[in-house]
Amino acid sequence: MRVTALAVAAALTLMVATGCTDKPRHQDGTAAPAGSPSASTEGTPPTESAPTEASTTPTGTPTNVGANTPAKCQTNQLTGDIEQYAPPGQAGSSYQARVKLTNTGNRCTLAGYITLQLLANNEPRETKVTRSDGAVETVTLNRGDSAWALIVWTFRPNADEADTQPLCGPRATAALVTPPGASGSIRIAEEFGVVCAHGEIVTRPVSATRPS
Repeated sequence: MRVTALAVAAALTLMVATGCTDKPRHQDGTAAPAGSPSASTEGTPPTESAPTEASTTPTGTPTNVGANTPAKCQTNQLTGDIEQYAPPGQAGSSYQARVKLTNTGNRCTLAGYITLQLLANNEPRETKVTRSDGAVETVTLNRGDSAWALIVWTFRPNADEADTQPLCGPRATAALVTPPGASGSIRIAEEFGVVCAHGEIVTRPVSATRPS
């Protein structure tokens, strides 16, 4: 019985020793959970990247909207001209002309309709400005650039103008043109000839394209 007891004790000692050598070793603080990256330095947890803050600027929206938008053109930075012309094949009872506004100052914009006052012998004469339909666009003018407005008037008198002398009133030899959205006018010399319908001038919005 003593031999058997010693043998069993020896066998148990061998099993314990064998089990200890098969068991993995580790140190506190260095074991990573399953599926996690192992630490690069023993005893130091992995370094995590700080989360990136989301941008507060909406996608596709520029910052400082309007910061670089040019101001409206002012009368004192514009010069004017009026060019009468007849489109090819036109026949009828009306004249038309291009009003040209040229920027002589800093970059600026024009949008909308001009206003106009006819002058005869340097005095205002009957004038009525009518706006025709048309797409309003914003025209940006660098120094030296021009915007254009088409104007049209008739030389056929209304019934109550047929016997006037001179026909339809005094001959207009100039006009005061006020740019859209501006104060003050530009005096432009031009022989308008006969302007009937009580001085009605039909105008279209300013455009970057020269009427032809």
